Amino acid sequence: MIPSMQTDFDAIPIDRKPPDGEMYDVMGGSSRWEVKVHEHGLVALIDVMPRLVPAGKTADFAIVQAARVSYGQGTKQINEDRGLIRYLARHRHSTPFEMIEFKFHHVMPIFVARQWIRHRTACLAGDTVLSFDLPGAERRGRRQHYGMAIERFHRLWEKGAEPIPAAKRKPVHTDRVGPHERYSISELSRLVGRREETLRNMVRAGSLIGERSDGRVYVWGSQWHRWAKAQFSIRVPMQDRLRRMKLRMCNEHTGAIEHTTVTDVWSTGVKPLFSVTLENGCKLKMTADHRCLTESGWMTLGAATNLRLGAGNGVTWDAAAPAFAVNGELVHRSAEWLRQHKSAGWDVRRMALACGVSYHTIRKNLHRHGLQFTPAERAVLSGAAQRGQRRTFHRAAFGPDWLEKVRSARSGPNSNFWKGGVSSDRADIGRWTTQVAARVHRDNGYACVSCGSKADLEAHHVDPVWHNPSRARDISNLTSLCGHCHGEIHRQNLELTFLKHLNSGHSASEFWQLNPAAQPRPQGRRSGAPTKLMRHWSRIARIDFAGEEMTYDLSVAGPFHNFVANGFIVHNSVNEYSARYSVVRDRFYHPSIENVRKQSAANRQGGDEPMDELTAKEFSDYLDKVEASYADYQKLIDKGVARELARIGLPVNVYTEWYWKIDLHNLFHFLSLRMDAHAQQEIRDFANAMFALVRPIVPVAAEAFLDYNFGSMHLTRLEVEAIRNGQPLGTENKRENAEWETKKQRLGL
Repeated sequence: MIPSMQTDFDAIPIDRKPPDGEMYDVMGGSSRWEVKVHEHGLVALIDVMPRLVPAGKTADFAIVQAARVSYGQGTKQINEDRGLIRYLARHRHSTPFEMIEFKFHHVMPIFVARQWIRHRTACLAGDTVLSFDLPGAERRGRRQHYGMAIERFHRLWEKGAEPIPAAKRKPVHTDRVGPHERYSISELSRLVGRREETLRNMVRAGSLIGERSDGRVYVWGSQWHRWAKAQFSIRVPMQDRLRRMKLRMCNEHTGAIEHTTVTDVWSTGVKPLFSVTLENGCKLKMTADHRCLTESGWMTLGAATNLRLGAGNGVTWDAAAPAFAVNGELVHRSAEWLRQHKSAGWDVRRMALACGVSYHTIRKNLHRHGLQFTPAERAVLSGAAQRGQRRTFHRAAFGPDWLEKVRSARSGPNSNFWKGGVSSDRADIGRWTTQVAARVHRDNGYACVSCGSKADLEAHHVDPVWHNPSRARDISNLTSLCGHCHGEIHRQNLELTFLKHLNSGHSASEFWQLNPAAQPRPQGRRSGAPTKLMRHWSRIARIDFAGEEMTYDLSVAGPFHNFVANGFIVHNSVNEYSARYSVVRDRFYHPSIENVRKQSAANRQGGDEPMDELTAKEFSDYLDKVEASYADYQKLIDKGVARELARIGLPVNVYTEWYWKIDLHNLFHFLSLRMDAHAQQEIRDFANAMFALVRPIVPVAAEAFLDYNFGSMHLTRLEVEAIRNGQPLGTENKRENAEWETKKQRLGL
């Protein structure tokens, strides 16, 4: 906060109004409500917003209040609060239900948490660009931004790179195989030049269709011809590469833009989005509950702006909303960074060294932000530099020696006109090159010696200065290149190749024909100054409702769980217990024998029937062995192995915990998926516990959820026509027909 701005905020009058009547705590004065789940699991309700409501009402009051503000005259015919809430739920309105928020504390097995996090609600649009820095540029001390849309990142993460056509390595010899003949594996092996085991593996994998007869496997020649004509492709997995990419994030302590890595990414379904445009031009589409870094800390878009969606999709927000943190500006241009380090007693030279810029660049930016050193501050810095030094004064003789001493004392770095070494030796070489460039271009006919262009000529050192400084001021070492050729030679690191080309007697005009390939960066070539970025702030210029789109989200490695997206600094919506910084507790989920389930034949994601007792006992013994690894984990921690490495051997039935904040609309969406009979039993137990906690807080909304969402049924167009006409479903898709039969049973048809 800028000190001069603090006074203005303090001067703003705040009218603190008492409540109109008696208020009631919806949690009855309790600090938290808890429900125990399984042996070690827990669901706890920590807080509710609103916490206080008028006496005689529940938190449902906030839904009614928001709806009547939003819809104005449109709801006056609905007099009762219960009728209005049920109307909103029946017609799938969302904004009024987002006015109620819950904060939970969850303790659950990791395998449940991984399913849980797939249904996070704070999401970004698919065209959101993630900001990465290329590692090659970082090794040279610079930043080179590489943007990738989160939708493409998700596709690469899940499916890998685009398929690459794969040619068959060996001849297929179709001329030796009759399409209407049947061959044993050994016969086909001799004809097509493949190992018998290779052909058997192809049959097992389904690449070749074989048939068994008399204890042997036979393949028809037509099957070999089919395989020979088939086009195959390979898809390169990308997760390991994507995990190593350096994603920009903000150090929340210093404000510096640093790096993190992605740990997971997922799609979160079609959701309503708001397009937020800042004054600096940054634009991002996100859900109203996505958290962003603001001047007031981490806040959801809805909380930061008091976002309201009205009739006709018009959007209203508070003009006094805090400024949002954005990607970053060069650290030496950041008023926040300069002010912070000036207050810490840094002088200009120290700031310049830390930023990798010149002394005068820092002075210019101090002046731009009105942060020049006062005479008193300069005196303090000067005194600090001279503290502990002693001087002896004596009268010098006025002779030739004295004049020489005066000259040396007033020249170079000793002169009071010295500018801090701005004119370095490299700068002197550049100035000299500029002075003699006209002579060089005249000798070369004012044309590029490589391509003949006369545009944007540069005087190029044939033997680079970094390679041979002794020829830096040798005019015979200069030649004329156009801007394009000069830039390409440096960009592709071809300086030494160009030197070798000319020394071998070749003409410069032949260079690009003989040397088209880029070369690796020479070790002796100097690197540029490091580029450091600081987050800065920008206020909202506009918010629009963007409609509904497919959304995505990702999780990143700590300690700061944020990342840069379209210039905004945004956060994960979950902050989980970190085994990187803390020792994992000895808690495991171990199902009872009767709860061990058999894999469902219809549902690939779960199980339904109980497993036979012998196999269930075997599974339980397996878990005992897995859980015994905790002793080894604790032993390695005690020996000093880093926690971030020791944790990787722990099983997914160990417990983790987090604090989770969500609004009522998105909570109902989550519960509709995880209370469903098709959900895994373990996460269903946690979802049921959450619903049991929120039901007394919002009894009318909970009843509407059961009536119009959880207990309802979606019918497709084909299913509506089948009911209307009394005909079978108009599709041959087996899955759709099976789902239709299930719905008919529920409907009693």
